[in-house]
Amino acid sequence: MDRVTDLTSGIGREGNKMMLLEEHNGIPIKETMKVLYSVRRMKFVWEIIVLSFTLALFYFTTSEPLNRRTAYEQELSIIEAIQDEEFQGSTYKKNFLEIRSEEEFWQWAEGPLISALYSAKADSADHHVDYMNSYLRLVGGIQIRQFRVRDNSCVDRRRVQEWDSNLDTKDGSCFSRYGYDVSNKTVPSWATAWATESSRLIGHWGHCGQNNCPTFMHDEVIYGHGGFYIEIPPPSKLLPFNASSQTTALAMIQSLRDKNFFDRGTRAVAVEAAFYNTNTGILTASRYVVEQFPSALLEAHAKYRHAGPSLFDSNTSKFRTMCEGFYLILMLYQFQREVKRMLYTRPILRWWQDPFSYMELIYFFCHFIYVKEWYAFVNSPKRKSFDVNVGTFVSYFDMGHDLFLMWQWAGFAFLLGIFKLMRFFSLNRRVSVMWQAIYDR
Repeated sequence: MDRVTDLTSGIGREGNKMMLLEEHNGIPIKETMKVLYSVRRMKFVWEIIVLSFTLALFYFTTSEPLNRRTAYEQELSIIEAIQDEEFQGSTYKKNFLEIRSEEEFWQWAEGPLISALYSAKADSADHHVDYMNSYLRLVGGIQIRQFRVRDNSCVDRRRVQEWDSNLDTKDGSCFSRYGYDVSNKTVPSWATAWATESSRLIGHWGHCGQNNCPTFMHDEVIYGHGGFYIEIPPPSKLLPFNASSQTTALAMIQSLRDKNFFDRGTRAVAVEAAFYNTNTGILTASRYVVEQFPSALLEAHAKYRHAGPSLFDSNTSKFRTMCEGFYLILMLYQFQREVKRMLYTRPILRWWQDPFSYMELIYFFCHFIYVKEWYAFVNSPKRKSFDVNVGTFVSYFDMGHDLFLMWQWAGFAFLLGIFKLMRFFSLNRRVSVMWQAIYDR
């Protein structure tokens, strides 16, 4: 009973203290808390506005430089003309992806490839030469690359010491899977030289040899930027359109066949071409690869990458550039806010224990990669020097591929931004209570 009396008297004393504070102009606790919650709500709403505006700017700045639908339509026209076009000679009609022998590779190269890119007649008007489907201009011709291995590259795996010649080939040769240490670096008679500025080629199938590629990519072969190459100029540089030329594209392909271009030492052949459409302003780089493995399997695959070389030629693109500036400012603002939140958290370990802190880190990292890659593309020497009238081959595939990867980072960053925005709109109890308080007020 005495304990209850003491508790009651304690509460009374605290109440008297609060009354005395109010009577003598003390701290108005209730009103102070209202102001603090009001400020917090205003900051909360401000963060929603900043994030929403950032996402809107980000969506516009990433979608304006390249019309994906138009790029896909352009890609389909190339696929239909070169990749899906059936070639003659096989028991049933096949296309590029169904190549399973050396002979079928030559049938495709002398058939759909030449027909699509070098089929204009001698009496064609000048404005039709160098174009495929009348719209897609072949930029700089095509490049054909080959990666080879030595004929004694698998000598350690032939078991000749134990079995003598019982398991050996007739001529004593043996060809291993591709690796730089077993590659054949002797320049063939048909080749111009070893490529140095070509696109980076990674195999679609196959397996890496010892120490040839990282463990997490053990199902792919990294061929790299090299390989022996030969270039076939655009049609306007060859017969019958150029009288000073002594050959045709078909004759150059047949010459490669006569010189045993594709043999047992071949591990990969890459045919690369770039097309530009003035109507759409889109550059499409295409690459067709045929790999040959020690198992006797031939596997064909193709990739297409797109880019818009001209970035500042319209009022819309100039407006996009201005939006990019605002986007960067807002991202820097959000970043410094998050840094302050981390520094003001006590103890600071609490910030690192919050799972959403790591989401913030990934969010800013994705945006950093996007900005870095976009800056690299804008300032790319190949983009700045792009010319549809160039007479020699220039590889634009890596430039388009880097842009392709940049879009992936941008998409992931946008998804994280949407998730952050959803958190603001009552994905947890605290936010729900806050929105309810704003509504009741």
